[in-house]
Amino acid sequence: MIIYENCLMEINIMSSKNQHGKLYFTIGLPRSGKSGVCNNWVNYHFDIVDNAAIPINFPNNKSTPRCIICSDDIRLALHGQRFQSLAEDMVHSIKTIMIRAMLNRGQDVIIDGTHMSSESIRKIFEIDIDAQYLYMSTSKEVCIKRAIQSGQRDLIPIIEQMSVNDILYNEDNPVLLQTDKIKEIRGDVLLNNIFGFQRDHENDRHTTVREARELRDLKNKEIENENS
Repeated sequence: MIIYENCLMEINIMSSKNQHGKLYFTIGLPRSGKSGVCNNWVNYHFDIVDNAAIPINFPNNKSTPRCIICSDDIRLALHGQRFQSLAEDMVHSIKTIMIRAMLNRGQDVIIDGTHMSSESIRKIFEIDIDAQYLYMSTSKEVCIKRAIQSGQRDLIPIIEQMSVNDILYNEDNPVLLQTDKIKEIRGDVLLNNIFGFQRDHENDRHTTVREARELRDLKNKEIENENS
């Protein structure tokens, strides 16, 4: 995997200087409707503003090209299976390169995927710290029903497990938790970008971390002001 890691480093250097497109991603269980939403977005049925879908009054106004990138498509093209653990590093490398390439061409990109773990969301913010998301609130029960109806019963244990591990869902106030948790993940990526250290080493650098957090908060405020 050294070849792929080196390749990603080169792509990261180039794209950081010339990134024009905007990056978006979905969050939701399998069979929650993510792909349908992505298809509607790529056909200019709505825009994504402040992590929410806003209908477009004039769908023919296609000033910025759009594209969908999906790990499942890459897996099928690479090895023809829904999942193969030994190939996941390669799938991630290919996906990252495809995303950066499309952004560099000036295309807006939406990543069609579940993204229900901190790690998966962190990897997206490492590509674009200003990436926006759409959260699919479709219930576990509905997703399981759809999996059965589509003959994909093998998805049921995956849906069950993901619903338990969903870091963003809170029955009392799901929107607030989404916002706070994703801000925290974005802030951690920003800290690492600025100082190049992992959160585990904070105890050794109290002053630096405090300064970094101030910069992180400032960046989050700038993002909020731009979106307001």
